[in-house]
Amino acid sequence: MTERALILVSAPKEAMDEVLRTISNVDQVRVIEVGEVYRHSLFTFNFSENKLSANGSEAILTPRDSRLMQILSSLPNVPISTGDLALQLLGTDIHTASDPNVVRVGIRRLRRKFTDLIGEIEIIRTLSKHGYMLVDPCQ
Repeated sequence: MTERALILVSAPKEAMDEVLRTISNVDQVRVIEVGEVYRHSLFTFNFSENKLSANGSEAILTPRDSRLMQILSSLPNVPISTGDLALQLLGTDIHTASDPNVVRVGIRRLRRKFTDLIGEIEIIRTLSKHGYMLVDPCQ
Protein backbone atom coordinates (compact mmCIF):
# COMPACT_ATOMS: atom_id res chain seq x y z
CA MET A 1 0.00 0.00 0.00
CA THR A 2 1.27 3.47 -0.87
CA GLU A 3 1.27 6.17 1.79
CA ARG A 4 0.32 9.65 0.66
CA ALA A 5 1.84 12.84 2.02
CA LEU A 6 1.62 16.42 0.91
CA ILE A 7 4.80 18.43 1.27
CA LEU A 8 4.99 22.05 0.18
CA VAL A 9 8.47 23.45 -0.29
CA SER A 10 9.25 27.13 -0.27
CA ALA A 11 12.83 28.06 -1.13
CA PRO A 12 14.75 30.84 -2.85
CA LYS A 13 14.56 30.54 -6.65
CA GLU A 14 18.26 29.67 -6.96
CA ALA A 15 17.86 26.76 -4.50
CA MET A 16 14.51 25.49 -5.78
CA ASP A 17 15.94 23.83 -8.90
CA GLU A 18 18.29 21.73 -6.77
CA VAL A 19 15.48 20.85 -4.32
CA LEU A 20 13.20 19.75 -7.16
CA ARG A 21 15.94 17.69 -8.81
CA THR A 22 16.64 15.89 -5.54
CA ILE A 23 12.99 15.16 -4.79
CA SER A 24 12.24 14.10 -8.37
CA ASN A 25 14.95 11.42 -8.20
CA VAL A 26 13.06 9.53 -5.49
CA ASP A 27 11.07 6.57 -6.88
CA GLN A 28 7.29 6.97 -7.02
CA VAL A 29 7.31 10.63 -5.93
CA ARG A 30 5.20 13.06 -7.89
CA VAL A 31 6.32 16.69 -7.93
CA ILE A 32 3.76 19.40 -8.66
CA GLU A 33 5.22 22.84 -9.20
CA VAL A 34 2.91 25.66 -8.14
CA GLY A 35 3.15 29.05 -9.79
CA GLU A 36 2.64 32.46 -8.22
CA VAL A 37 -0.96 32.65 -9.44
CA TYR A 38 -3.67 29.99 -9.38
CA ARG A 39 -6.40 30.56 -11.98
CA HIS A 40 -9.70 28.93 -11.14
CA SER A 41 -12.67 29.17 -13.49
CA LEU A 42 -14.34 31.60 -11.02
CA PHE A 43 -11.47 33.40 -9.28
CA THR A 44 -7.74 34.07 -9.23
CA PHE A 45 -5.49 33.49 -6.21
CA ASN A 46 -2.16 35.33 -6.04
CA PHE A 47 0.13 33.52 -3.56
CA SER A 48 2.69 36.25 -3.11
CA GLU A 49 0.09 38.97 -2.49
CA ASN A 50 -2.25 36.79 -0.36
CA LYS A 51 -5.09 37.96 -2.58
CA LEU A 52 -8.25 36.43 -4.05
CA SER A 53 -9.79 38.24 -7.05
CA ALA A 54 -13.13 37.74 -8.81
CA ASN A 55 -15.69 39.86 -10.62
CA GLY A 56 -13.55 42.99 -10.28
CA SER A 57 -13.33 42.64 -6.49
CA GLU A 58 -10.46 41.54 -4.25
CA ALA A 59 -10.13 39.95 -0.82
CA ILE A 60 -6.90 39.94 1.16
CA LEU A 61 -6.17 36.77 3.14
CA THR A 62 -4.25 36.38 6.38
CA PRO A 63 -0.88 34.63 5.90
CA ARG A 64 -2.27 31.42 7.44
CA ASP A 65 -5.41 31.46 5.29
CA SER A 66 -3.25 32.18 2.25
CA ARG A 67 -1.11 29.15 3.11
CA LEU A 68 -4.26 27.03 3.47
CA MET A 69 -5.45 28.25 0.08
CA GLN A 70 -2.04 27.49 -1.43
CA ILE A 71 -2.20 23.92 -0.11
CA LEU A 72 -5.74 23.35 -1.42
CA SER A 73 -5.00 24.89 -4.82
CA SER A 74 -1.86 22.76 -5.24
CA LEU A 75 -4.13 19.72 -5.66
CA PRO A 76 -7.50 20.85 -7.03
CA ASN A 77 -10.25 18.22 -6.98
CA VAL A 78 -8.15 16.00 -4.70
CA PRO A 79 -9.20 15.46 -1.07
CA ILE A 80 -6.61 16.57 1.49
CA SER A 81 -7.05 15.28 5.01
CA THR A 82 -7.49 17.62 7.94
CA GLY A 83 -4.35 16.10 9.44
CA ASP A 84 -2.28 16.84 6.33
CA LEU A 85 -3.63 20.39 6.21
CA ALA A 86 -2.80 20.95 9.88
CA LEU A 87 0.67 19.51 9.44
CA GLN A 88 1.38 21.89 6.55
CA LEU A 89 -0.13 24.88 8.38
CA LEU A 90 1.32 24.29 11.83
CA GLY A 91 4.22 21.93 11.34
CA THR A 92 2.69 19.60 13.89
CA ASP A 93 0.08 16.88 14.18
CA ILE A 94 -3.50 18.12 14.61
CA HIS A 95 -3.77 16.29 17.95
CA THR A 96 -0.77 18.10 19.43
CA ALA A 97 -1.57 21.49 17.89
CA SER A 98 -2.23 24.37 20.24
CA ASP A 99 -5.45 25.00 18.32
CA PRO A 100 -6.92 21.77 16.91
CA ASN A 101 -9.67 23.77 15.17
CA VAL A 102 -7.23 25.80 13.07
CA VAL A 103 -8.09 24.02 9.83
CA ARG A 104 -11.86 24.20 10.35
CA VAL A 105 -11.67 27.89 11.25
CA GLY A 106 -9.44 28.63 8.27
CA ILE A 107 -11.81 26.82 5.90
CA ARG A 108 -14.73 28.80 7.34
CA ARG A 109 -12.88 32.11 6.77
CA LEU A 110 -12.00 31.13 3.18
CA ARG A 111 -15.61 30.18 2.46
CA ARG A 112 -16.78 33.58 3.74
CA LYS A 113 -14.29 35.33 1.44
CA PHE A 114 -15.53 33.28 -1.52
CA THR A 115 -19.16 34.05 -0.67
CA ASP A 116 -18.36 37.77 -0.61
CA LEU A 117 -16.58 37.53 -3.98
CA ILE A 118 -18.66 35.08 -6.01
CA GLY A 119 -21.75 34.19 -3.99
CA GLU A 120 -22.93 30.88 -2.59
CA ILE A 121 -20.99 28.59 -4.93
CA GLU A 122 -19.22 25.54 -3.51
CA ILE A 123 -15.50 26.16 -3.90
CA ILE A 124 -14.24 24.17 -0.90
CA ARG A 125 -16.00 20.86 -0.35
CA THR A 126 -16.02 19.03 2.96
CA LEU A 127 -15.59 15.29 2.44
CA SER A 128 -16.71 13.38 5.49
CA LYS A 129 -13.79 11.36 6.91
CA HIS A 130 -11.55 12.52 4.03
CA GLY A 131 -10.93 16.22 4.69
CA TYR A 132 -11.38 19.09 2.26
CA MET A 133 -11.09 19.63 -1.46
CA LEU A 134 -10.86 22.70 -3.69
CA VAL A 135 -13.50 22.19 -6.38
CA ASP A 136 -12.44 23.31 -9.84
CA PRO A 137 -14.60 21.93 -12.66
CA CYS A 138 -12.13 23.10 -15.32
CA GLN A 139 -9.16 21.12 -13.94
